[in-house]
Formats: sequence, C-alpha cells, structure tokens
Amino acid sequence: NALVLLDDKTRKQMGRNANLLLKSKFSVDNAAETVLNILS
Repeated sequence: NALVLLDDKTRKQMGRNANLLLKSKFSVDNAAETVLNILS
C-alpha cells in the first residue's frame, strides 16, 4: 500500500532492507560464485 510510504520511519527501514538485499544477492562475490558454479 502506497500510504505506508508516507511514514518516514517505515520508508527509511524499507530502503535499508532493500539495500541489504541488493548487496547480498547481487554483489560481485556472489556473481563470481554463480559464474564459477555454472562453469564447473
């Protein structure tokens, strides 16, 4: 619901969570590991 994003605290927490998710799923290390797993 878009109304949730009107709350600063919630919006900031969602941003932090999204940032952590991106760093964990799409890091260079993770990408390299995926490529190595595919090629081996």
